[in-house]
Amino acid sequence: MQVDFACNDEHGHFMGRAERVTVGELELECTLLYSGVKLETLAGQQVRVGRLVLPYSHYKYGVGNWCWDGYWLADEDVVKIINYLMRQKYWSCESGPEQGYEKFNAKQPFTVEDLKELV
Repeated sequence: MQVDFACNDEHGHFMGRAERVTVGELELECTLLYSGVKLETLAGQQVRVGRLVLPYSHYKYGVGNWCWDGYWLADEDVVKIINYLMRQKYWSCESGPEQGYEKFNAKQPFTVEDLKELV
């Protein structure tokens, strides 16, 4: 499943962190200015998202525009990212399907089954 990270500045230069993350129609945002979650592409087709290190199958710079990078990950790993961000103090769901929006903001963990409503 594709996960997009707003991790590049207004000139398209990588910032080392993501301020917004989208999974399907679920839009997650860090509400603390000039902050976000650490993002780093590692050797061996792995990506670091905060404290998570996860394998990805495909990467693309500039999905939508030059501020966003996309990673394609296994559904189980996408759930790990959503639940990790949910536990962080300054992350909230800004928009998305009603159940996903309410579940994220109520800090109720997602499952792989929950991803089906996001696409």
